[in-house]
Amino acid sequence: MTTAILALLVVAVALLIALLLRVSGRGAESALLQQQLRDAGFTVRAGVSDMPTAFVAEWGRGKPVIGILAEFDALPGLSQDTVPFRKALTEGGSGHGCGHNTMAASGVGAAIGLAAIADELPGEIVFLGTPAEERGSGKQFMIDDGLFEGPGAMFAKIEVRPVADELTRFLDDNSGVVYGTSDDTFHFKDGEVRSMKTRWSATVQKEGDLWKLVDVHFSANVLDNPLLSTAKSYAVKLAVGGLFAGLVIGVLLMALLRRRRS
Repeated sequence: MTTAILALLVVAVALLIALLLRVSGRGAESALLQQQLRDAGFTVRAGVSDMPTAFVAEWGRGKPVIGILAEFDALPGLSQDTVPFRKALTEGGSGHGCGHNTMAASGVGAAIGLAAIADELPGEIVFLGTPAEERGSGKQFMIDDGLFEGPGAMFAKIEVRPVADELTRFLDDNSGVVYGTSDDTFHFKDGEVRSMKTRWSATVQKEGDLWKLVDVHFSANVLDNPLLSTAKSYAVKLAVGGLFAGLVIGVLLMALLRRRRS
């Protein structure tokens, strides 16, 4: 099977899964993802971290360990039929937010595609199915249980220092929003430390006499991140080295030509 045909099959599988996830009910999306991975030869551990829809699927052994994250949710009132306009499949039913059906499906497609060429790429594939993406903090329970740890884990710790741009803006008597910047520091397990500026927004809600933080979202400028900064640094060093080497070679060639003429 050629690489092109394999790529087309992976895309077709991902699109089919995305379509099926869009019309599936609460919990059905997780079961569909798990079944697709089992059919492709993955070993699946279902119901991890005491969440019925959370799972871990694994393929192969050794290094490197490639982690793939699949986010999915079941938000109330977001049921949607497979039409290009707003139409609930089940009135008042649950559905995906932020296109998580396509994110989960593309993750499965990537995992199956890697597994198909596993003989050429030694290592392990770990697929993490994380439910309750928008509400419920599904990832946090899995993090607490050590499911994001392992020989391929990159970070030792992450530090965030958020600062609000202004005071909380209240939308009504019981809710408000606040946003600002954050200086984040990433401590890698190999000892490297990188910094990155991010933006964040948060919503607060009043429950009784107390104000509680409901959601916090961080975002980053793709052109301002530790990996790109490192790549830029190496590129500059390579360019300077190449320029210096070119000058030295040029001087030597000119000297050699003059000697031959003389």
